[in-house]
Amino acid sequence: MCGSDEGPEWFAAKAAPTGQAFAVHFFDWLRSESRPMRNSFLLLILSLWPTVAVVADENQLSVAHPDWSPDGKQLAFESTWDGARNIYVMNVDGSGVRQLTFGETMDTYPRYAPDGQWLVFLSRRQPLFSMHLIRADGKDERALLPADGNLEPAFSPDGQWVAYRSYLGGDDADGEIMIVGVSGEKPRRVTENAVEDGYPVYSPDGQNLFFHRTVGDYRQIIRVDLATGAEIQLTKSNFNSWHAHPSPDGRNIVYDSDRDGNRNIYAMNLNSHQVTQLTIDPGRDEYPKFSPDGDRITFHSDRSGATEILIMDADGKGQVPVSPQWPKQK
Repeated sequence: MCGSDEGPEWFAAKAAPTGQAFAVHFFDWLRSESRPMRNSFLLLILSLWPTVAVVADENQLSVAHPDWSPDGKQLAFESTWDGARNIYVMNVDGSGVRQLTFGETMDTYPRYAPDGQWLVFLSRRQPLFSMHLIRADGKDERALLPADGNLEPAFSPDGQWVAYRSYLGGDDADGEIMIVGVSGEKPRRVTENAVEDGYPVYSPDGQNLFFHRTVGDYRQIIRVDLATGAEIQLTKSNFNSWHAHPSPDGRNIVYDSDRDGNRNIYAMNLNSHQVTQLTIDPGRDEYPKFSPDGDRITFHSDRSGATEILIMDADGKGQVPVSPQWPKQK
């Protein structure tokens, strides 16, 4: 797993086993502290995430954070194949692997633009993450946002905006949802509160954002109307739910949750709110995404011991790993 996926939550969940209890108690304490105290620790933590992540997986090849190309023929992903964490693209059967970034630290979290010509990704070239755009052929990379603690980008359906979680350069220790225009429009807030908001993703019609928020002691899935600001809490339970992604027809979402005591993938019908469990595995299954046609779902999991990409049918059947067919020589 990479340091960009959950912020403090990631650190608490994925630190070395001997540090897990400390990390969990540390963040419980940190949330109870004043905002200035939390902000000071936040800047330190943000600068350490990539280092912790690389040390944690230095003996294992990690392949994570897949995203479907708009035509459903390729997956963008991140991997530690060349020793650092960089961005790659492959066909959905694992063939045709192409490396797009060649950094020496961490490039992570690739997300396709709706036209398939560009991707947005995060890079840790400074202590905090910056956000970048790059063509699907690896050319014309440019910065979209500076290195001030921005995470989890997602394009709008028209490709004109990117939603993301921001820590506002450390001024907000919880994380707020923001959007920025790809043509130079200034960032603007979608949420502003004293709780954690993260992992925004647009609805297919572009009118809403789904994201998760800390409500009491648990993370819940929220939908916000971008025109009115009206919010609906979709999950209401004594367990965590993260990383919602809508089906292309807008009728369902998939997300990961620890409702059965382990991290698995679930689907929710947005009309009936009926929930169906799609994966049952002792590993950590997370970051589900519908394919553009809605027939398949990709996610990543550590069920094999290392983080890998899997694809399954939309009903949870036919779960198969997708292994990149790496070049014979690096």
